[in-house]
Amino acid sequence: MDLIERNITKAEGARMSAGLDRHKIEHGDTTQPRQEFSFVAMDGEGWVGIASGLVARTATGYGDWIYLAELFVEKEYRGRGLGAALLSRLEARAASAGIGNVFTWTAGYEAPEFYRKQGYDVFLEKGDYYASGHGRIGLRKALQVTTSASCDRQIETGRVALIGRRATDVELNRMIDGFNEHTESHGNPSGPSERHSFVAMNGDEWVGTSTGLVPKKDVGYADWFGLGELFVEQPHRGHGVGGDLLKRLESKVASLGIGNAWTLAPSYEAGFYTRRGYEVFFEMEKFHHGGYSQIGLNKAL
Repeated sequence: MDLIERNITKAEGARMSAGLDRHKIEHGDTTQPRQEFSFVAMDGEGWVGIASGLVARTATGYGDWIYLAELFVEKEYRGRGLGAALLSRLEARAASAGIGNVFTWTAGYEAPEFYRKQGYDVFLEKGDYYASGHGRIGLRKALQVTTSASCDRQIETGRVALIGRRATDVELNRMIDGFNEHTESHGNPSGPSERHSFVAMNGDEWVGTSTGLVPKKDVGYADWFGLGELFVEQPHRGHGVGGDLLKRLESKVASLGIGNAWTLAPSYEAGFYTRRGYEVFFEMEKFHHGGYSQIGLNKAL
């Protein structure tokens, strides 16, 4: 078995995706489509903000966690409570659908205190995560599940209306520009993350991969490597290939001066990582279909 440093091909990526789906199904963790809940803020005809989240669909409704993907307010409208109003409407919509929890990620220079004031708790904080040296913060909140009427109706917050609908492409592009302006104002310009990957080859046959991303700085890298995928084809499991792929990738990123690795895994996979020196640093209960938790794991390299 040869381990080669390169990215996977499109065909290998398709095989990996199909294999990961089969692996989940074997554990009763069936792949579920996701649905977006979204509210936009409109000042007359002008779009001025958004709150949107993603949640897995199940056979009987929704999963127990919604991911707050976007919360943005145009600069001239900040400080008026509009962000809190958008967030509250999204939370109420999720709770009315029977969703029990919300989580999100933010940067240390953004709004961790804003979320704390809205009842969120910090479940992780990773220092020197971004190119600016700021940390990455994860926050979560238990929602009060209700059976109230739909929250998609239009409401008024001063002269700004909050409307339950998805953002248009034009509005999403404006949001991206606004996020970039905000990050650059805090010394964290948008820049490419660098991907590092190894593949396992049995002769000419691809049998597995390990891959992940690390944010780049002007000089060097941030201190955290995010392991994205670790996969081995079924006939080659149980022979140490996954452990070897992980070890080679860890050695590579450590040689670049990166001090830490982290990843997310369902609870039925967490033991693989803890046996290799990873520590659990957060858990989201009943995150996956089948009742499995989402586990965050990290390791000093």
